[in-house]
Amino acid sequence: MAAVAYEQIGAERLLELVDLVTQRGLGDVEARGGAAEVELLRNGQEVTEQARLEVDRARLSLAWATGLGQIPPTGLSVCGPRKFRHQKAVTAMSTTTVTSVDGFHATSTAQRADELVRAFFDAVNADERARIDELVDRGFLSYDLHGTRSRTGLKRYYSDLRRSFPELRFEVHENVGVLVEGDLVALRTIITGRHAGIYAGVAATGNRIQTSASHVFRVRDDRLVEHWPVVDTYRILAAIGAIPPVASVFQRDVLGVAESPGGLFQERLGTEFGADDGRRVTREESRAAVRRLYDGVIATGRPEDADSVTEGYIQNSGWTPDGRDAFASALMINRGAIPDGRAIQTHMVAENNRVASRSVWDGTVTASGQPADFTTLDFFRVNDGAIAEHWESVDWVRAYQSFGLLSDEVKDQ
Repeated sequence: MAAVAYEQIGAERLLELVDLVTQRGLGDVEARGGAAEVELLRNGQEVTEQARLEVDRARLSLAWATGLGQIPPTGLSVCGPRKFRHQKAVTAMSTTTVTSVDGFHATSTAQRADELVRAFFDAVNADERARIDELVDRGFLSYDLHGTRSRTGLKRYYSDLRRSFPELRFEVHENVGVLVEGDLVALRTIITGRHAGIYAGVAATGNRIQTSASHVFRVRDDRLVEHWPVVDTYRILAAIGAIPPVASVFQRDVLGVAESPGGLFQERLGTEFGADDGRRVTREESRAAVRRLYDGVIATGRPEDADSVTEGYIQNSGWTPDGRDAFASALMINRGAIPDGRAIQTHMVAENNRVASRSVWDGTVTASGQPADFTTLDFFRVNDGAIAEHWESVDWVRAYQSFGLLSDEVKDQ
């Protein structure tokens, strides 16, 4: 028994050293392509030596197998699937009592992935760093416009946010749900808090903030291993008075639609989860509908190519009115503003009648002469083979900078 305990402790210490080396090598910034980074990461994956250590972790650590941070009582099996603690609750950010954990997923693996990301944000909300370590792999990487963060870097990022917004919370947007396909998981979160510390150089104002962050995670062995977030920081900066309310200018001068009050789009929660009408829609059919959208009106700007969208299309993001005609008109105007522009889909996660699509927007804005360089993460609900509803998170700061509406000097961290 002592030998087994010694082997476990020794292995865990070795893994801690590997984690430390990883963090120092990454430096919480994007890899520069040097020899050390290339050796550590190859196409986003650990090298063979690191992978061998990780494979042995389940055998050497009973605490990891349970996910509870304790060795289980005698007689309790540790060979079954992990269970993730999550407090199910309907908040002001949701209008639905049925969620994606209530029979939406076809497999137990997908169900566990849903529960895993919920447990992760529960830990973030509670500022439980040890719990985050249980749910996030040592080799975890998070990629956003500010660079690449390790597990330690991500915890530091959330801690810094909490110093600026002590009441910080990430709530799963239950009307959208959590989507799982293969090893990818996508969800939209709604962020709330109160500005009580310096953020982006702005002293505490006491103002309440509400915005969204959407995420794609990769899951391996019941742990989060990669992360692609899109955070709408414009709504934070506008709420604390750090920038002018240029969203209204974008609507009026670029899109030609009615302005939103206060320079903030009037977002809605959307249709209740599970309240869909019509026949059952498959993952393949939903994916095909979204591909038709991107290959159609988004690429061409022609309203007649918007046949993948229903006539009663619901636009919950608020930057255009509801309806296929209004949506097609906005995309036609966007195509005119960025004639060589494209939305390059980097990730798609489809499950039943819902699809998440992460895109990088590329091209040149004619009026400003600036390159279009921003990211979106869109969620679609498909009904009878056509897109019926839409939610999104957009990096609006970079989008408005591309259109010349915000200075390039604006910082959002």
